[in-house]
Amino acid sequence: MSFRDTMNEVADQLRGLASLPEIDERPISVTLRKVTWAAGRVGADGGTTNEDLELLPRPRVREVSQQEIASSGGRYEAGDVRIGPITPEYPGGGYSPERLAPAITTNGVEVLYVLSGAIAGEYKRVALHTDRVHSYFLVVRRTRSTP
Repeated sequence: MSFRDTMNEVADQLRGLASLPEIDERPISVTLRKVTWAAGRVGADGGTTNEDLELLPRPRVREVSQQEIASSGGRYEAGDVRIGPITPEYPGGGYSPERLAPAITTNGVEVLYVLSGAIAGEYKRVALHTDRVHSYFLVVRRTRSTP
């Protein structure tokens, strides 16, 4: 195992501490949901099949700041949510960019990020930042609120 992999494993373990029930610093769960529509196009009648992947340990979730919106060049909007840090893939854990932001190669498939808690709802990816060695970040935008 490389030094980077070892450090990613350590980072993953430390991030997991914030999700422990005794500490409970990360109450919002993030689930990546791949939705396949039976009729072959998104939104069509005929039902759906969901494939869920809960991001563990739970990453930090917060709304993007006004400064981030201003410096994004119009990419981010008020209400967008930043998810992370998420540990990059290492032997035994973490996530690859392909798992966090799967490519859609067929019609009738969409990827949603389902958040629980105070900002519960369905979100779509705006950006995936993979420029840090030990931390990935997602920025998502709400598509639908959960009652």
